[in-house]
Amino acid sequence: MASDKPRSGGIGGAFRGTVAELKKVQWPTKKQVFKYTCVVIVFCALFAVAIGLVDTLISYVLGMLFKIGA
Repeated sequence: MASDKPRSGGIGGAFRGTVAELKKVQWPTKKQVFKYTCVVIVFCALFAVAIGLVDTLISYVLGMLFKIGA
């Protein structure tokens, strides 16, 4: 059976609760956001290079095995 407690606030209460929770959030500084963004971009670039190298290696090996693209 559902809870017998009455609903408190409805949509307005949910909105107030959301705003209250967002006030508790410790937001990062601009310096931290810039730093973390740089880390993500560098990681993505390195990962893209790694995938490219693996793709090139696999293409080369398969080309040698099956004489594809000759």
